[in-house]
Amino acid sequence: MDVINKINEDSDLNKLINGKKVCLCGPATSNIGSDYGNYIDSCDTVCRINWHLTGKNGWDDNYNKDFGKRTDIMFSGIGVFYSALFDDIVNRDNKTSPYNCFKDIKYIYYVDQISSKEFYLPLEKLGYYDNKNFICKPNQYEEKSKEIINNFGIVNINLTNENKLFCQKKFGYNELNKTVTNSGIHAIQTILRHNPSELFITGMNFGNFGKGGTIENMYMDKGHSRRKFNYEERKIVSMKHTIHTNEYTLKLINSIFTNYSNIKLDKLISNYIGD
Repeated sequence: MDVINKINEDSDLNKLINGKKVCLCGPATSNIGSDYGNYIDSCDTVCRINWHLTGKNGWDDNYNKDFGKRTDIMFSGIGVFYSALFDDIVNRDNKTSPYNCFKDIKYIYYVDQISSKEFYLPLEKLGYYDNKNFICKPNQYEEKSKEIINNFGIVNINLTNENKLFCQKKFGYNELNKTVTNSGIHAIQTILRHNPSELFITGMNFGNFGKGGTIENMYMDKGHSRRKFNYEERKIVSMKHTIHTNEYTLKLINSIFTNYSNIKLDKLISNYIGD
């Protein structure tokens, strides 16, 4: 696909992905009861998204059988990194940190392009910086990243915009101003660019594939959410035009799954594709 081919190869990702059996495991609560844990951990490289935890206050060992427990690559968005996780990520070597499960991460890759312009993120609404706005320029962002891990990469293109252009051309969508693709899709695209022998995708349900979610994942702050903040509960069904549930996102992932024969889908996604 044109979008994927525009992503520059990253030498560190190549070492971890090229020719290897890779798993991308998302945080969807629909994975509970799947028993995919052993298969996930048996892969050569295990990738996760946005520092999601499997429990409210940390990594829940009871879910290892469904989500596995290894993490080699963390694909991260900008907002998640700053707004909720920074203090805990830097302390992840401490056994008391809920992010201790990520202490052995080999690489962090930012799927948002941050090097081309200033990035502004107001955090006062989250109560984190005591009514101050945190304004981050690319060099400051990279400096803080080095506090987390010396080895990290940043995507070279704006995948959200590139995906919009792709969908406008392929599917005839004209009004996409309010829609964006999520970090999970960007991670899939980045992994495929680095030629895995197999990419197993699990723990992702895209808001129950546009239907609004199940009782377990109807709210943004349930299950695997940020532990440091009290977010207002928002039903996914009210967000149908945004990241996880919009129609063009579903058409885009269908197109990706169709074009790459090295993708292996879990039963939940396979059943959706078969509908």
